This record gives sequence, structure tokens and C-alpha cells, in this order.
Amino acid sequence: MATVSSTIDWGRLPSVIIVEILKSLPPTDRINASATCSRWRQCLFHPSMWRKLQLGLTTPNECEKANFLSTRCGNFARYFSVEWFDDSESSKRALAVLQRLTRNRKLNRLCLYACNSEFDDETLDGFIDTMEEILLISKKLQYLSFGYIHELVDPELLYGLGDNCGSSLTTLHLASLLPDDPGPGIPAQCLRALRNLKVLSINYDDLSGELFSLLSQPNRAKLRNLLVLADGLEHDKPKITNAMWQGLVACNPQLKVTLSLLSVPPSEIVDVLRPNMPLSTLRIMYSGPIPRSTMDFVSTYHSKTLESVYLHEHIDSDEPPSLLFPDNEGVEDPMVMLAWRCYKVSCLSIIGYEIMDENLIAIARLRGPKLKVLEVLSDYIVDQLTGENGATDEVVTQISHSLGQDWNPVESVEEPTFPAILKSDLLITAD
Repeated sequence: MATVSSTIDWGRLPSVIIVEILKSLPPTDRINASATCSRWRQCLFHPSMWRKLQLGLTTPNECEKANFLSTRCGNFARYFSVEWFDDSESSKRALAVLQRLTRNRKLNRLCLYACNSEFDDETLDGFIDTMEEILLISKKLQYLSFGYIHELVDPELLYGLGDNCGSSLTTLHLASLLPDDPGPGIPAQCLRALRNLKVLSINYDDLSGELFSLLSQPNRAKLRNLLVLADGLEHDKPKITNAMWQGLVACNPQLKVTLSLLSVPPSEIVDVLRPNMPLSTLRIMYSGPIPRSTMDFVSTYHSKTLESVYLHEHIDSDEPPSLLFPDNEGVEDPMVMLAWRCYKVSCLSIIGYEIMDENLIAIARLRGPKLKVLEVLSDYIVDQLTGENGATDEVVTQISHSLGQDWNPVESVEEPTFPAILKSDLLITAD
């Protein structure tokens, strides 16, 4: 009796059927199935199957794949992201991939990512020219990330973005890691034409009264997420006052602020915080000992909005770690007070600081199952009685019971931690 495979001429199936079959398969099986015949290979690159391209340039195989897919699908992919290393050769490879988007009229999302990239002048000029070409033709762009690459955040490019995508763009990631001499910042007027922005990431030094006023205009979409990165602080910059935040929130009542402080001197952290800032996520990274007054301020003024806290410091085996908050007789630990006051906190990550086991247990009891993420390095948990480092089984059991789930301390992390954290911000969209 004839089998099904011997009675069907798979090469003569209608293209629409072949495409539907391929779409139902995982990527590897899809490629294997395309070897059936030339007709199936042609259908493999139907636009409906390659709406989303996420490319990396970190290995030779990834580079080869990125070159092939960007050549075949760069003209019609709707979602395009590319990530590369921070050396100049990787930047040149990324430019070659990006140049294949210059005829794509259907592009909805463009995400670049490369912390601390290096460019020679020719490559940088090529990037800016290519971005101008892409933005000129991509009238439906809804999402754009410059991937923390300071050199690409060019004011003229932003004016062009407003001219071509002013009504479509809802998410814009402009925040960048700053070089020693960053030069002029972003003029607020660059964003005037982008009237439908709902998600914006930007450097703290680019915040201004003019920008807050622009974002508060009645003819604009309501801003939902403002992600602010302070990579050090510019000391001669006018301060953002509490009244400015109050006015911004009045016009954008659902606004959530993510504040990432990177290498900001501890004494200057409180200069950034304001009572009327709708702080949802606070990250203090590689800034040294954190003043007790800083966390007291946060738990006092942001008890109704705070959801996530990240306190990260270098893990240096040559230097003894600092206790997050040394005991102060008669005064409750600031993190315990934060867990008590801030009833929305669901994520707490403490890396590179020591913390007393009794305080950790108290935090878990106060937050209970609502605390979905609790990250603490095992060797940085200090026994309150003996002063020895390391989480005992009893501590792990108590915390697991309070959280309502199996919990274990973190054994190790990849340093520095901030690139992965900042990369996760790029997932925040207006969708």
C-alpha cells in the first residue's frame, strides 16, 4: 500500500500551504523542511515568517547568520534588533547589517544595543548617515533604541525622527553611557514633534524644566514610563526641582519613573531624589557606601510607588565588603523599614554589600509572597550572632517559608551587573 509521502508531490503544493506548514514549525525544523525542494526554499523567506529578526554579532557563527538574514529579510522585517561587542571591528560589522534596512518601509521597531561602543570617524559617520536613511523611509516606526550609544544620539537625527515618525513613535530609548567629555546634551526641542511618546529613556543631565514643560503639554500622549540614567552627575547643571516633578505628574498621572544611578557619589544621591518623583524602580550601582538617610528618604516619600530596588557594588576579593547598613542601636535597619512602608515592592536585589541574616528574614516576613525576587549573595549574608558569612540552612528555610516559595541565595554574578540590567530596560515598550 502506498504511503502518504509517496502519493503527494510536496513540491507542487500551493505556496500558501507551504508557508503555513513552515510557520507552524520551530526554526530548526523550518530550515530542515526547506531542503525538500527549491520551491520550499523560496517559501522559507516569505515575509510573514521573518517579521522579527533578533541578531547578535558576538561569535563568527552569529555574524554569518546576521549577514545572511539581514540580506534576505532586511527589506521587510517589522522588528529588527542587533547586538554587538564594544570594539571598533564589531561596530563596523553592525553598520554593514544596519545598512540593509535602508529600503524597509515596513519597519516598526529598531533596537540597537552595544554598551561602550568604539567607533572610528568613518564608521560613526556611516552609522549616522544610515540611521538618517532608515528614519527617512520608516514612516511607521513605533519603537527606537539607540542602545546606550552616546555617539549616535545626534540632535539632527532626532529632529529628522520627529519630522518622519512624529505621529507613530511611542517608545524612544535615548539614555546612554557617557564618555569623559560628553559634550552638549539633547535639546528638549528635539522631542517636540514626537507627540505620541509614552515611553522615554534619557540621561539625567538631559532633564530640564523645558523638557518637563514640553512633556506636560495637553496635545501630547500621556507619558507612562520615564527611565532616567545618571552616569555620574554634571555639577553645574540646574537641579530638577520638586515643583517640576509635581507639574509633570499632574499632566501624566500614570507615570512611573525608573531611576538608575551609576557611579554617583553617595552624598549626591539625595540631590537627585525628589518627594514628588513617581519612583517605581531605584537602582544604585557602583556608588560606594549608601547613606542610611538615602533609604530613609526613599521609604518615606515613595512608599506608594516603589516596586523594585537594586543596590549593587563591586565584588572585590582584595577588599572586604562593606555592611549595607551597620547596626545603629535603637534604630531599625533602613531596608527593613523600606519593606514595611513600601507595600508595592516585589523585587529586591542586593549585590556586593553584606546584610545581616536577621534583617533579611525580617524583610521576607514583611513582604511575604508579594516579594517575587530577592537576590542576595550567599557569602554576603552575615550571621547576626557569630559574625560569620554564609547563609545557614535555617535562614534559607525561614525565608522560603515567608516568601511561600523555595528560595536560595545567589552563589555568583557576572560583573559588572549594570549592562544586563540596562539591557532589560530596552524591553519596556508602549505596547
